[in-house]
Amino acid sequence: MSENPLSALSAEGFSTFYEDTIEPALTEFEQDRQRDIRLVYASIVIAAIGAGIVFLLDTDSSLLSFFGMALIVAGIAGQHVVRKRMSTALKNALVAPVCAFFGLTYTQKPVRMPINRFIRAGLLPAQYDKFSTEDQINGTHKGVAVDLCELTLTRTVRDKDKDTSSDETIFQGMILTYSFAKPFTGETRILSNSSGLLGWLSRSGLKPQQAGERVHLEDPVFEEQFNVYSTDQVEARYLLTPRFMERLVALSAHFSERNGVSVAFSESDILICLRSGKDRFEGGGLFKQLNSRERVEELLGELNQVLGIVDVLDLTNQTRI
Repeated sequence: MSENPLSALSAEGFSTFYEDTIEPALTEFEQDRQRDIRLVYASIVIAAIGAGIVFLLDTDSSLLSFFGMALIVAGIAGQHVVRKRMSTALKNALVAPVCAFFGLTYTQKPVRMPINRFIRAGLLPAQYDKFSTEDQINGTHKGVAVDLCELTLTRTVRDKDKDTSSDETIFQGMILTYSFAKPFTGETRILSNSSGLLGWLSRSGLKPQQAGERVHLEDPVFEEQFNVYSTDQVEARYLLTPRFMERLVALSAHFSERNGVSVAFSESDILICLRSGKDRFEGGGLFKQLNSRERVEELLGELNQVLGIVDVLDLTNQTRI
């Protein structure tokens, strides 16, 4: 993804916008950050004292042990609350205005995301117990409507005796929707060969639970990395031009995560799932000085990644040639 869709935009007006709007807000927030950092350190000390009482003191006093555990819990909880408050303030001061400058709307806690649409498209597992979403960004880039957010799906795993349970993450990453110039007559899915059980079934020659038939293509590199299923073989080959396949391989290499990239052509949208263990759109670390251009450069780089998909996959091309 060498193209930078933000370079032309940021060259004109953004520097002034940063100096007039963002930098003063970050400078004002810096004093609050330093105060909150001291609170984080204090919480760590409290938790450490509690751990010392519980694990290091040779005492049979249940009251003292309870007091030590209470300090541990208070220290951990206090640190979490302070970090969460700092993160929210930073996103309001940096992420939201930067997105607004580029005509995008940022919402830290999405009200509603069409997760079921990605499940019906075969891109997300249907069997999950909990989900959480954050950092939704939507708007239009080069005439293409873009909507994305970070998503985590978990399922509850119980031990053999069913006395204890734990949450297992089955998906973590981004789900993205891009509008397309033409509606699709069929349903076409592109699944990474490494997409867990589904990929294992495909490589074993067993047909997974996907609508349509397997589409065999002539690009050996693409065939090695992806499995394609479609209810319309003619349309699938029309959509998956050599250029599109080449670019999807490049996109997968750019987001080189364990389970890769999955894509579906649905109605008049392109749905994309990007697995990733990294949180994006955080505005940078909380233990570094706020009023630094490195933070905005990192954010611009993350926006470039998701908006660059419009260019990398040539989504504005109405002819698909």
